[in-house]
Amino acid sequence: MGVAALVVLALIGVLLATRNSGPRSPASSSSPTTAAGAGSPTTAAKKGGSTAPTTAADRTPYTDPQTGFTISYPKSWSVRTDGTLTDFRDPDSGAYLRVDHVQPAGPSPEGAWYDLEKSFAATNANYQRIRIEPTTYSGYRAAVWEFTYSAGAADLHVADLGFITPRFGFALYFQTRAGDWDRMQSTFQSFKDSFKAPQ
Repeated sequence: MGVAALVVLALIGVLLATRNSGPRSPASSSSPTTAAGAGSPTTAAKKGGSTAPTTAADRTPYTDPQTGFTISYPKSWSVRTDGTLTDFRDPDSGAYLRVDHVQPAGPSPEGAWYDLEKSFAATNANYQRIRIEPTTYSGYRAAVWEFTYSAGAADLHVADLGFITPRFGFALYFQTRAGDWDRMQSTFQSFKDSFKAPQ
């Protein structure tokens, strides 16, 4: 399955996630993973929320039974799985991280994001791209897609990090209310720091 197909899957995940909300990812290309999106407008519109825990004692380890990836998440957050998607969600603010995967990975995380952007922009209000750019993540070839959009009464901010590992394509899709974006960056960084792809 190509990266573009993965992105489409991620988008479907996001659209079906109006229970969640957001696109899917290029990992799949992953994000708008589900790889791009995730998080529901209703939940995302909630106010409040906590900042990222700063010690390992404040976080819970998680191992994915399908792929074997590992990650840690704040103890107060919930975990939900649905097919290739794993969502870690803050019950207070509605912010969430969605991990999506596809096998085999497509050839270009950046290309997947550009392909997925067309459909996402056409079906989501007030879409604005901030950037789509190649990068590296933990030594893997990667691309980040950062954007804003509106769902219901909520203005949302997203970063979808898609990357290619030897066995899978992954996407880490992080979404918050626009007003929470800056203060939640330490949480997103903690997720990225703790993620380990399966060997």
